[in-house]
Amino acid sequence: MQLAAWNFGVASRVYTGVNDESIRGDFNIPREMNPSIVAGFGYPVKRIVGRKNRKPLSEIVFLGKYGNRFDPQSFNA
Repeated sequence: MQLAAWNFGVASRVYTGVNDESIRGDFNIPREMNPSIVAGFGYPVKRIVGRKNRKPLSEIVFLGKYGNRFDPQSFNA
């Protein structure tokens, strides 16, 4: 959900340590369920323009074992 939302310009964040009783009351969650994580979604105040400065996959992804570099150009999905 978070990746799909980001494609539409919606930011998200995962929250843990939520107040169980408050969440149960607000969303009518039964006692048998344990709300341990909440994902919040919304539009960022400042929109990010352009690409992020990320390392290429070939520098951080390995196939099968460490050192066996991933080459996205030769990968057939």
